[in-house]
Amino acid sequence: MLSRSWGPFYVRIYVHMIVRNDNSGGYEEPVVREAINLMKADFIERNIFFVWENCAIDRILNSTLYNTGVFLPIEPDPFLTTITSYNPNPDGIDIYLLPASHPCNAGKATGIPGKALALGGSFWLPPYPHFIPSRVLSHEMGHCLGRRWLLTVLRWIRTRPLCYNTCKRIPCNLIRIL
Repeated sequence: MLSRSWGPFYVRIYVHMIVRNDNSGGYEEPVVREAINLMKADFIERNIFFVWENCAIDRILNSTLYNTGVFLPIEPDPFLTTITSYNPNPDGIDIYLLPASHPCNAGKATGIPGKALALGGSFWLPPYPHFIPSRVLSHEMGHCLGRRWLLTVLRWIRTRPLCYNTCKRIPCNLIRIL
């Protein structure tokens, strides 16, 4: 576990939201802010802070990405590569938000470590809550920062009797919190 004496570390983030071609769909800004605030809270104990200038949300108009696509367990993942090709930034980590209705029902980082992540859809177990807001964003950001398992996402899913880690589908009670 990282000591509080390390850091502080500041990571610039950019938030992109995939919307339909007519600029409809996506999340309300307060929902996006709640998701980012959950992620910030998960990393503060590790002395990692996120810089989100002006709380800006880049709206990417693309009905095809909005409605279709799934992440594949291959590298490079064609769907993730397509998403992260829109407006990437060289000086931070790009976060791409797909809609709650998206069929991917997952999150994925471009690598461990990585420069970007994307997530969308809903959990596959009842009560089927959306990934935004949830701690799946923290989990994927952990991958971008070089963590193989950042398990703060388990704070949310621990309350579910049959929950699973989104990476390896390991029962929660078998996973150690970092």
